[in-house]
Amino acid sequence: MACLRYFESLPDCKIVYHHGKPHKIDFDITEDASTMPFRYLVDVKGTEERREYYDYGFNDYQYQNYRRLQEEYGIPVRIYFCDWHTGTCVGNDLDNLDQHHVERNKKGKLATYPMRLPKCKMPTGETRDMINFPTIHLRKVFDLLESEITALKQARDDDH
Repeated sequence: MACLRYFESLPDCKIVYHHGKPHKIDFDITEDASTMPFRYLVDVKGTEERREYYDYGFNDYQYQNYRRLQEEYGIPVRIYFCDWHTGTCVGNDLDNLDQHHVERNKKGKLATYPMRLPKCKMPTGETRDMINFPTIHLRKVFDLLESEITALKQARDDDH
């Protein structure tokens, strides 16, 4: 993914997902997380346009896997979203994303977060169970470069 430049330079994180490649955790988990060469896991996501809700989300299966890793092995997970519509990268720790929140969507309807959305139709035509988090729980990390915005748009177009 184009916006990985920031995360690849951090020595204490392990990136576990790249846009366009199968989700895979490519390291061995030991019972003692303190022996691992990183302090936390990072997943960097691309985004779709915010049409109705002020939120970002991803596959619930991945969420459940990250939650299990964090609880069983004590490895904190951070989720980031690279949004070419706003030109920003935002994110937070999974525990902060999980905080209960209620707000009105763009049409005035109440939305409760984290929001689970079963059997969502994806732009590719497949269906997935999703989990969404409100933007209020996300922190801006950096502005995307024009080249990153272009690459994210192209990746999205290639997926459709």
